[in-house]
Amino acid sequence: MASDPGTLEVAIVADALLGDAVRRGARVLAGGERHAAGRLFFQPTVLADVSADAAIFHQETFGPVAAIAPFDACSSKNSGCFEVAETLGWDSSFPK
Repeated sequence: MASDPGTLEVAIVADALLGDAVRRGARVLAGGERHAAGRLFFQPTVLADVSADAAIFHQETFGPVAAIAPFDACSSKNSGCFEVAETLGWDSSFPK
């Protein structure tokens, strides 16, 4: 239902977590904005070079956002990369 505050919150949370990741150096490869269908929708989004301390790795987005971090950034057991999000990464030895 469009008047449900929880529905609007998904786009607000995705916006906030995306902004935090970009401020920490992430690059938006695709999407990254509210969808043309309306303010309740968020474009499917892919982020690259996400810092291990970005909030997107510590909080659920409840939206279509994939955060990709370099493997080295997530190699620490305490980095937080694996708390909420699935992570794809590589180091310099991985063929690109």
